[in-house]
Amino acid sequence: MFIPLWGQRVEWESVLDDSNISIAIAPLNALLAMKLNAARPGRDTDDIAKLLVLNDIGSMAAAETLFESFYPGDAMPDRTIKLLQRIFSIGLPAKPRAPSALKFD
Repeated sequence: MFIPLWGQRVEWESVLDDSNISIAIAPLNALLAMKLNAARPGRDTDDIAKLLVLNDIGSMAAAETLFESFYPGDAMPDRTIKLLQRIFSIGLPAKPRAPSALKFD
């Protein structure tokens, strides 16, 4: 379980559901919370920066508020704080383009 059951509820969005396979994705705020919890330098840095922009989060305080809504009672890990400080000192990237719709045949 990437998001604990005692935090903000995650509404997974189904993108494919047929008799053989089901695919669902988490909303952007839950994806950011999971990335902030993992905060693997090098692996998550670009994703976190882009997700900050997509979630309209431009400060450490706003990132902490989002994190705490999904992980109540947990403080952001020190590695996350350092990673965010580095991202904010460099500056956030431009808002990424939305991908085109997926089509399954």
